[in-house]
Amino acid sequence: MRFMAAKTRAQADDEHFVYIPAGADHLFGVLTEPVGKPSGLDVLLLSGGMYTLSTNRNRMFVDLARDLAGHGHRVLRFDYHGVGESTGVIGPYALSDPNPADVAGAVECLPGEGRNDLVLVGCCYGGGAAMHTLADDPRVRSMVLMAPPLGDEGRGNIGDSCEIGALFLKHAETLRARNIPTLFVYGAEDSYYHDFDRVRHTRLEALFSDDSSLAVQVLPGELHGLSWVRSQELFARTTLDWISQLH
Repeated sequence: MRFMAAKTRAQADDEHFVYIPAGADHLFGVLTEPVGKPSGLDVLLLSGGMYTLSTNRNRMFVDLARDLAGHGHRVLRFDYHGVGESTGVIGPYALSDPNPADVAGAVECLPGEGRNDLVLVGCCYGGGAAMHTLADDPRVRSMVLMAPPLGDEGRGNIGDSCEIGALFLKHAETLRARNIPTLFVYGAEDSYYHDFDRVRHTRLEALFSDDSSLAVQVLPGELHGLSWVRSQELFARTTLDWISQLH
């Protein structure tokens, strides 16, 4: 895999804390400013569920944000309400309603000195949140979605029933119709990839046709949960490559 390394890399001095209004709560976020010439691109990092902090596993989002900033992109990562340093109380993570107020609040926090194009990078639940909230947003230029579940209920597995969630289909069809370059990234051993593989050439065939803006990349091993350093590195490199090739 080719890795688009930045010539320079952001440091802690290039970051500052932000508190983002989201409904009745305030979300804690970290904004990493671009290093060198700004690209005109903002990147929003959306972590998975299960109370995952904005740093993600092993500070993966910290490193990814600083690498992206080294390419001139402005990057925001944040804690969902009720998580980490954010206010509020979070209940069960619902795939049918994946914190849209949090995501919308974070997007509104990004403009700073001017409105840029927007790329969403979401892990699992965060991928669902990106699709749910911003699939039809005109500011969105691209998405990278790691192991998004195809179901809308429970943990999002569809199993042998092959019943894809109506919301997932709706948002994926919107991205396809708008011609938004969107990369779905799965690990070969992910249960969500097994779901995807069951329906890829049937229910999803039209969405992932050769001329589609939607693409899928399958990485070795287990990616969902980012439990291994190697999987974290692979996903970060895949994300950097995808964004660098687009911009």
